[in-house]
Amino acid sequence: MEKGDHQIFRNTCPGNCYSACSILSHVKKGKLLKVEGDPNHGYTLGRLCAQGYALTRKDYHRDRLPFPMLQSPRGSGRWSRISWDEALSIIAEKILSLNRSFNNNQSLGLIRGAGNKGFMQKIAEDFFESLGARILSERTGSDARLGTGRLEMPEPENMAKAKHIVIWGVNPAVNGVHQMFFINRARDFSAKLIVIDPVFTPTAAQGDIYIQVKPGTDRLLAMAVAKLLVEEGNIDEDFLLQNTEGWPEYKHYVTEQVSLEEAGRLTGVGTKAIRELARYYS
Repeated sequence: MEKGDHQIFRNTCPGNCYSACSILSHVKKGKLLKVEGDPNHGYTLGRLCAQGYALTRKDYHRDRLPFPMLQSPRGSGRWSRISWDEALSIIAEKILSLNRSFNNNQSLGLIRGAGNKGFMQKIAEDFFESLGARILSERTGSDARLGTGRLEMPEPENMAKAKHIVIWGVNPAVNGVHQMFFINRARDFSAKLIVIDPVFTPTAAQGDIYIQVKPGTDRLLAMAVAKLLVEEGNIDEDFLLQNTEGWPEYKHYVTEQVSLEEAGRLTGVGTKAIRELARYYS
């Protein structure tokens, strides 16, 4: 698309983020002038985060390395510039060397979800999968699959329809700015925002209820809430039996071994806050 003396390209932000924002890149004679959000994108609605707006500063920063560097010997701190062909040859030879040593590429691994999220992640995944390497998923996804047998996520826009929203240990006011739009839309329709975090974050500052749990006691808080939900009959027993593993044992543990008073004391939130949190989950 032409605009005055430059062109505008519609593309996706290459940052390490799950939002994969649609951006409009303004380019003149091969140089990126600025980026802005695409108002036609259904999720981001024309908004970018601070890192998105700073893409031009990152791309043309004086300290950015536009070429590969080699440290030799390793650990010496002595770096020298090499060509892209040299860099790719070194990497390829290392991969081939590992293959010769083990007769496969299982010694190669990509830890997905750790610094390589978002749009660019798929490129890295395809490359490593083509070599027969191992793709290691982040723990969150693995835990979800163990607990429910699958990893399903709702459309993020659906949060605007929520009656209550529990934000546990994350800070979308800073690192999920697009999600906050839909959280606040739900609050416009009387949804309550409950924030659980040891730190009084910017998200916690916006919450209707803030529960400051002691570091390392989140699991106990969750089990105390589960205990109340079980005892008060606010669970779908059939669903849990059909879609989880170990539910009878977990149910027995939280009802027989978890003390509400002790949980309130150890987590630092008190029994009143635990009961209030359970009420929002019921």
